[in-house]
Amino acid sequence: MKKILIILLSCLTSFIQAQQITVALHHNGAATMFYGNSALNDANTAAQNGDTIYLPGTAYYSGFGISKKLVIIGAGHNPDSTVATGRTIIQGDIYFYAGSDGSVLEGIYTDNNIHFNNVTRINNVRISRCNLVSIYFDGGFDTTTTCKREIIEQNIIRGGIQCSNSDWLIIRNNLISSTIYNITQNCLIENNVLYYQVSGYNYYGEWRTSPLLSSVYNSWIHNNIFTLPASVIGAYITGSNNYLDNNIFGTTPGDYSGSNWYTNNYVNIGTDTLFIGQTANYSSFDYSQNYHLRNPALFPGYSNLGVGIYGGTVPFKEGGLPFNPHIMLKTIAPNTDTNGNLNINVKVKAQDN
Repeated sequence: MKKILIILLSCLTSFIQAQQITVALHHNGAATMFYGNSALNDANTAAQNGDTIYLPGTAYYSGFGISKKLVIIGAGHNPDSTVATGRTIIQGDIYFYAGSDGSVLEGIYTDNNIHFNNVTRINNVRISRCNLVSIYFDGGFDTTTTCKREIIEQNIIRGGIQCSNSDWLIIRNNLISSTIYNITQNCLIENNVLYYQVSGYNYYGEWRTSPLLSSVYNSWIHNNIFTLPASVIGAYITGSNNYLDNNIFGTTPGDYSGSNWYTNNYVNIGTDTLFIGQTANYSSFDYSQNYHLRNPALFPGYSNLGVGIYGGTVPFKEGGLPFNPHIMLKTIAPNTDTNGNLNINVKVKAQDN
């Protein structure tokens, strides 16, 4: 109930404040509102470890850094699911610094990247249900600063994931439009859709792609969909000592290293007929497409959890909404009545997860 009141208060206050940017900081059961162009930075500065920051939609926020354990929740990124609130849009890079262990980032859209500081070990961060460009675990495989146990799940990633300063990383149920690369060990990659990236023609006139997994080692890769039309030649992975099982491959898997293990994979599956709604574009995400499988029973996957973003232990949530209560409908009168009252009607839906 407190979450609903905080969301409503943040949303409605922003309307009353002549559409100023409004950010709600939740600390120990109480909400503090921040207004204006510096609202997010002010809330971030005032926040203490364990606090939650709510970012309403229909506003643009500058990039920021996180140096405390914070839960930062936006209104969502899918235009169809944020008609009443608008999307939460970040204009600038987001940085995780020392002290941000255990933080959560959920429900935002950005045309920029997310970075993990390359000189600090940052653990147990979760990035979920966001639409972003790329994620960078910056660094040079220095084990003294390796980030551990980060979770990247249910996101739209329009670029790639650079993992050179990470370990025990979980990448699951995302749509990824570029390469996952530089993994040394202990990564779990499951239930993603990875789009092929054309790199050009080779000497023989064959249309080739860049690997979807590049320089990946000692990891478990299962229940993913690797899109690749039959007309394109290329490897899906470079690296070694990986275990790949129950993945869908558009063609027969190509492997430049030759030292990975393949078990129970589904090969030569034409991705133009694989999804319910995507029939033409193999190489990028589109909100208008439907990424449910036409025949999911044909691809039970590991432990019968299903292949693709709607399978696994954390199936992709339709609409990509964050876990907090969501405003579905709002009606606000343009003027007060004769008694000075403003008629406001808001419909809120509780989220199961």
